[in-house]
Amino acid sequence: VYTLRLARGLLKSAAGEQFCSIEDGGVCANTSDGVFTFSVSPMATPPVGNLNTGPTAVLPLPSILTPGEDIRLFFDTAVDFESFVGFSLTTGLSNVTSQDPFCSVPFSLAPLAGSQNSNVLVSYTPPAPTVLPPNYGYILYMPNPFTDPTEVCIRFVDITTSMGIDDPTGMFSALPTFQNYAIPSAVWANSDQTALAASPYTVPRDMSTAQNGLLELPPALPLPGTTAAGPATIQVTLFSSSNAGAIDSSAVIPMNADGITGITDRFRRPLAADVVIARTLAVGTPIANNVEPPDLNIVANGAVLDGYSTASNTINAVPGGIVSGNLFPIAFPIDDPNVLANVNDVIMGAFINPANSLANAPRRLNNPLAIQVGLNNIANGLTGFGAGEPFPPGGNPESGVVLPPPTQPLGVRLYVADTVSNEVRIFNSNTFQPLGIVPGLASPQGLGGGGGTMYVSNFSQDTVQRFGLVPGTPQFHTVFGTTSVGAGPTAVSFQENGEDILVINSLGTSMSIIDLPSFTERVQLPVGQGPTELAVSNRWTGMGTTFAYQAYVTNTLSNTVSIYESDSPLLTVPNGPQGKMIEERSGFSGPAYGSWTRTLGAFNGVGAQGMYVANSLGNSVTYMGMITFSLAPNPGFPGPPPTRVFNTIVEYVGGGSVFGTGPTDVEIDPTTFNFTNPPVINALLVSFPGAGRVASFGAANGVLVGTAAVPGNKIFTVFSQ
Repeated sequence: VYTLRLARGLLKSAAGEQFCSIEDGGVCANTSDGVFTFSVSPMATPPVGNLNTGPTAVLPLPSILTPGEDIRLFFDTAVDFESFVGFSLTTGLSNVTSQDPFCSVPFSLAPLAGSQNSNVLVSYTPPAPTVLPPNYGYILYMPNPFTDPTEVCIRFVDITTSMGIDDPTGMFSALPTFQNYAIPSAVWANSDQTALAASPYTVPRDMSTAQNGLLELPPALPLPGTTAAGPATIQVTLFSSSNAGAIDSSAVIPMNADGITGITDRFRRPLAADVVIARTLAVGTPIANNVEPPDLNIVANGAVLDGYSTASNTINAVPGGIVSGNLFPIAFPIDDPNVLANVNDVIMGAFINPANSLANAPRRLNNPLAIQVGLNNIANGLTGFGAGEPFPPGGNPESGVVLPPPTQPLGVRLYVADTVSNEVRIFNSNTFQPLGIVPGLASPQGLGGGGGTMYVSNFSQDTVQRFGLVPGTPQFHTVFGTTSVGAGPTAVSFQENGEDILVINSLGTSMSIIDLPSFTERVQLPVGQGPTELAVSNRWTGMGTTFAYQAYVTNTLSNTVSIYESDSPLLTVPNGPQGKMIEERSGFSGPAYGSWTRTLGAFNGVGAQGMYVANSLGNSVTYMGMITFSLAPNPGFPGPPPTRVFNTIVEYVGGGSVFGTGPTDVEIDPTTFNFTNPPVINALLVSFPGAGRVASFGAANGVLVGTAAVPGNKIFTVFSQ
């Protein structure tokens, strides 16, 4: 018989959803991996190894524990839970809870010698000067003993509020007590009910008259001292039969015991040797010391947030002229997978304002004294950095013009959609110091912000949610709206006039338009296969223009870009009240990500309204722009139908011996953007993850300016949405 373990934290469906084996009301309720057993033909080669040996621990402790994370211990065979917890010499009972045989009573993190009588010992030393609070302890539990008896978890809990003994009459204690926790009720509900009815087990319930409900696990505590500077140490010891402190859990009375000590499997085969798992945890220190230059660009690379500056790029006085200079990377990226597991989208808070004005470029006033005060506060366990606090403490987030909320509501906050932890994480964009998470988001994929609000696509729920960005308001970091869209929403874009939110539905091959301020889906329109990116312009206004905005969707699988044009108040732009798809343009090679050209209108050359598209299966970036257009005749008058003619304006080739193939994203270099009318782009930034570099090209002539060694497949700058 063989066992297959499906790691819930890593395994994803084709739709991007986490693996789930237990559902409760349509919501995934299992907290452990799926484990399945199967047999093979007797003609197969037998497994090699001694099947008479005891269990073996197969997964070590991680290097860093995030707040509220349990320690998960995996074994290669079903283990006997009571052999972990042992028994109490005080009561003569096993150290399992009264009602739940798969959950232990609370244990202290600083026990007196010989007081716990278990075969597991957990010790934790917080970083100085933090003192371990007396209420901190832990419990042991099996997250799913019915289908996965090979896993045992350790959870840090408040032992003064966690009651494992159910003694409503006071028979075993001075006062009546009521058990108030157990393994998740959904695990009991989804077990084999016929087998459960024939067993001595009953579903744990709160027997107090005040509650009388199903029991759940106690809240997990973060490790104390995680905001202090310096290392912490944690050690978990699993006792084998050779350990002098190991006990025989088979019976409290020695004459009835079988003499086998330590942790055993369900056949009473013990561990061959102690398992000692010790780690020094790096906690409390900033992830990076990255004082942000005004032109910082963030690059996502799996679980890494890296970046580079283009401050040394220069241009001559002629708009569209030659660009010279070099890119250079930031000093310290976020590269700890325990801080970020997978980066899917990024919004740099300092750049979000109601108009997404490019003129409002960030200029930091990094007061060294204020920064040091904040770091000292952290070292002393005081408030210094926190979600919603300005940084530096006492400092001004912008130099020059000080913009009050909601004009510049985010200060220096950085938001990241992590699709493994299914969280939106908040960082300080100067230091990369973690600031917390936004609660209440289901499965965030894409981020789009503007007008003091962040919009988040929830892939597995087919919804878009929103939360506030302005400190001091009731909506700040609080979800205050949810609306349904198409299947598998990913990229989200805030239309810069503040009228609409546009969303790609990757599983429905469609684009949803959400009306503002009502926050309701107005229409779904078809796009090509494998949509990845969504770039949206603002409205083109003025004499002889369309008074409409456009959106561009890159379709990686169909090698096309879908072009949408919105409604217009003009009768000569007959797009209807919902707008319409005006073209699905072909000729691309794996179009991945990109950005709109930041220009409006038709022009047969550089400056045309359109999109920069990275051809991930080729070696180029395509500048696709609208070269001509015409309006429809007024109603009742003859004339030709309206036209929108798009063409390739420039092809930026960066493959061959320099980078290889596969540019995946292109953005505008903010330091070489001229605020003329129309604005002029002087340089483009292109990611080449195969070569592990980001390159800068002259937008007008395609000349390579410089490169930085920054691996990654997507660039986020002041211009990204």
